[in-house]
Amino acid sequence: MEFYPARHEQSGLSAACLEDGSIAIRRGAEVLSTLRLFGDGFRARYSEWLVEPRLEFSPDGAWLAISYGMGYVYLAEPQTGRVVREFRLFDDVRYEDGSFQDIDTYCYYNEHTRLDFSPSGRWLAVRVRGDFDPQEEDGRTEYFTPLYFRSVFVIDMDRRELAFSHVFDDERPGHENLAVLAFHPAEELLAVGAPGGRFRLLSLPEGRVTAEFSGLIWVPDPCGVRHRELVRFVDGDTLVYLSQEKTANRLRRGADGIWRPAGKLSPEEGREIMGEEFLLCCP
Repeated sequence: MEFYPARHEQSGLSAACLEDGSIAIRRGAEVLSTLRLFGDGFRARYSEWLVEPRLEFSPDGAWLAISYGMGYVYLAEPQTGRVVREFRLFDDVRYEDGSFQDIDTYCYYNEHTRLDFSPSGRWLAVRVRGDFDPQEEDGRTEYFTPLYFRSVFVIDMDRRELAFSHVFDDERPGHENLAVLAFHPAEELLAVGAPGGRFRLLSLPEGRVTAEFSGLIWVPDPCGVRHRELVRFVDGDTLVYLSQEKTANRLRRGADGIWRPAGKLSPEEGREIMGEEFLLCCP
């Protein structure tokens, strides 16, 4: 049995996780290499705790990014199976000693680490995702978002190093779950944000906040905290996002470099630019 497959169509490369936790990398039917990264406890962690891997090829097929659980990331060469870099993004998540069982993720479950390459493959954005089950605890009606779900990490694939990390604070009521992410077409910015809240434009490679906007639409279903394309760059100076008013709103960057509101789109324009997300969120 194989699961969490990834495929690079142009090169014919594919990868999949096997039942024992090993990862098979193939070209067509030929097995190029087999990686064993997750230790002997993989089956128990997967069956009892749903500690899951994810696999993603870079756009040019030169790299296979592999994640495990919350914040474990490996960069491997598909042709050789050599693991070039390993990242552990949260110090308190340690699967080798079982301490992960004591981590409080509050209303979140089925956690995994999502991998998103930029269009050129220069940047790899990493976020912890999961499902969400709202609940009250001791009469509390305002929920908090654990650090894992309001953090984004960006890896520079040229250097195979962490370029920066960015954390949304959790001071204001509501959620800061970073389910929204989009790369600027020239890869000079990264948009990241939380449904029902705000989003920021972070500069690449510095990770500096260049702009912040509020009013992203809330998506009231479990998939809303995994990944939603609620923000989209139309071109280098135009961005569209879905707002809490259930409209598609436009932002434009002026000659001074500042992004400003530039009106609402018609429903027809919203559907054309945002596609399925508009149909789901703005009926």
